[in-house]
Amino acid sequence: MFETGSVMLFKGLGIPVRVHWSFPLIFLFVIWQGVQNHASSKYILLVVLYVFVVFVCVLLHEFGHAIAAKLYNIETHAIT
Repeated sequence: MFETGSVMLFKGLGIPVRVHWSFPLIFLFVIWQGVQNHASSKYILLVVLYVFVVFVCVLLHEFGHAIAAKLYNIETHAIT
C-alpha cells in the first residue's frame, strides 16, 4: 500500500496510480482558507471541486505520457 510515502489509488492500463500521503492536505487547506475568509459553503465546495478537476486533468496528462512511452516500448512502473 505505501511505497515512498504514497498510497495506491487504482490501476489504470495496468499502471499503478498513487498519490502522496500529503495530497489530501490540499483539500483541508482549501476548506480552512474558505472558513477563515468567511466564504460560503457553496464557494468552498466549488474550489474543492476545482482542485479535484485539476488533479484529474494532470492524471490524464500523465496517462498520455504513459501511452506514448508504451508506443516506444518503454515500461511505466507507476504514476505518482
